Parts: sequence; structure tokens; C-alpha cells
Amino acid sequence: MSMTEEEKTRCAEIIRRYADLAAIVNVVHVPVAVPGYAAIIGKAECMASELAKVFNVCITERDAERLAKDAILKHEHPNKLIAWLQVRMLPWVGSPAFPIVSQGILESAGWTIAEELSS
Repeated sequence: MSMTEEEKTRCAEIIRRYADLAAIVNVVHVPVAVPGYAAIIGKAECMASELAKVFNVCITERDAERLAKDAILKHEHPNKLIAWLQVRMLPWVGSPAFPIVSQGILESAGWTIAEELSS
């Protein structure tokens, strides 16, 4: 089942909001990779819960966590994600790049979650 225009619009608003939040959270440079990954996963879990409401699907926190992790790893090969998390520790490279990367990761994951919930 494909999404209606209203569902697409609502999903786009939710996905954009959470992608922007992930970028904002990752602007602050912390020379440790884990907080960046935790921020992405945390935002993706919350986003999955909100997207489920668009399609009137009831999901648990565990379901949201699974959807989030599966969607992120579907688009971002684990080695590539680890490399980006390590680059984040280099202040002159990671600080400007990681907010943009985290925003892109979360946006692609959001559409994957929305499509999975709509079917």
C-alpha cells in the first residue's frame, strides 16, 4: 500500500524535524564517537514512534528501537558509519561534517521507516 499525499506530507514534516534535531545535537564537538551515534539512534527511535502514529500503527519502544537501527544500518554500511563516527573525533574535519552526515542518515532512515510502516 502506498502512502497518500497527506501521509507523505505529515511524514516529511516529522522526518525533517528529527533530521534537523540530529544535526543540531551533533554540532557540538565532543571528541568521542558514541554520543553522536546515540543521538542518531535516539532521534530515530522517537521519529519511528511519531511516524507510526501517522499510519495508526501501535508500536512499543522496542519496536521503535528495532525499526530505527534496521533503517540506519540498511542505508549506512556499519563500517562506513563507524568511519564517520571516528572522523567526528578530528575537530577540523569531524565537527563541520558530522551534523550534515547525521542529518542525511536520519532523513534516509526516516523514509525507510515510513515505507515499512505504511505497508
